[in-house]
Amino acid sequence: MLLRAKEAGKTRFIGYSGDRQAALYAIRCGAFDTLQTSVNIADQEAVELTLPEAVKRGMGVIAKRPIANAAWKTRERPANPYHQPYWDRLRELNYDFLKGDLEAAVGTALRFTLSLPGVCTAIVGTSNPNRWLQNAEPLKQGMLTAAELQAIREQWLETAPAGIGRGRGECTDTDKAMAAQPFTVCAVFVLTGSFVIETISFCRRFVIKISLFKSWGCIVK
Repeated sequence: MLLRAKEAGKTRFIGYSGDRQAALYAIRCGAFDTLQTSVNIADQEAVELTLPEAVKRGMGVIAKRPIANAAWKTRERPANPYHQPYWDRLRELNYDFLKGDLEAAVGTALRFTLSLPGVCTAIVGTSNPNRWLQNAEPLKQGMLTAAELQAIREQWLETAPAGIGRGRGECTDTDKAMAAQPFTVCAVFVLTGSFVIETISFCRRFVIKISLFKSWGCIVK
């Protein structure tokens, strides 16, 4: 259906939203122009598993959950199962930069995601329109330095084999809990021509889209 819509000129690009081996298959099958996938300080499997493949094929990559749901901001484990996997992972990762000012930590987390090779844009979900501008503010500092990026990657690589999972597409208990949530179920989506034009024309600027169900911001590299 999506391919027919593209052939009929109803959409310029079609994309796949998902993670792990399903996302890798979506890239390799050659049917899609874009990939929307989870990648952030608490979820770095895509850095090795899917981003290099997407880059090789010239696909646009949309990072979802780019600030890891800011799951570290609560001291107690969240009651909502949707936020628990990242909260658990971040407790294990124990990044020093998450122990200080919340806004600064959010900025570092977002800059990390946008600094990853292959990531073209990031969507930060929020119900507060002012939050979009606040999230965009730290990007004035530019991308993370190579040393800053490598420090976060090294901490992930040291911790991931202990149960977080890295590069193999294996599922831990927390991964399964996250997969059970509605927003993380793999799904195919369509990028309309108007949206793609917006994201291209507002290079390194903040793009906002309003839907009937949820408001979200799109930050373009």
